[in-house]
Amino acid sequence: MATTDDLLTFDPLDAAEQITGESYKCDESTSALGFLLALQHNQVKNERLMALGDTTLQNDLVRYTDIIKSLGFELVLDLPFTAPGWNPEDPARNEHYFIYAHRDGLLLAFDTYDETRVNGGKVYYCWKPGVERYWGLTSSGSMYLDDQGEKFWGGDHDCREAIKHKLGKLWDNGTFYAQWPKGNRIFLWLLHYRDTRTEGYDYEAINAERIVMLPDWVRTMINR
Repeated sequence: MATTDDLLTFDPLDAAEQITGESYKCDESTSALGFLLALQHNQVKNERLMALGDTTLQNDLVRYTDIIKSLGFELVLDLPFTAPGWNPEDPARNEHYFIYAHRDGLLLAFDTYDETRVNGGKVYYCWKPGVERYWGLTSSGSMYLDDQGEKFWGGDHDCREAIKHKLGKLWDNGTFYAQWPKGNRIFLWLLHYRDTRTEGYDYEAINAERIVMLPDWVRTMINR
């Protein structure tokens, strides 16, 4: 049986190419096979994650927040906003931008779609590996030096799919900084999708504005 990691890293197009020996970009039958494998794979993967009580790529908001709260995340900002429709005739939607924080030193931010689903977001952290080889544990980010000259990984994960599984591996194989090192350069993107649809938006100014809205303990945690 495939492991959860196998399911999360499976590439259906690559698998199709391995079967046919052709590139999906040049061969229609390979492309069609890859599409079929993707459908089957997504069903199996989602069934596995649901059985584990984990999040999936597409999440109902209530189920998602129940899961992250069970992990210890606390709601620290609920910012309502209005998103115009993608087409001029579409009505505007009321949405939310949520930020949750974990006292182990994690910051999770996401926006909603139609107020009932998770649209997209990230969970940010500073993490010291407890194992020599940590490939496959981290996602986006870089290695930095803390105040004591020790190496740590500062980065993020997409917060939607398999968050219990992914963060669990980090907890099991290293230590999160409950307070991020001083002068950290961890990239934060505390913007919702309505922000980015404003011409000439200043992401640094918006980030700073959102950070000011956070409780003191969270601002202390992220050293901002």
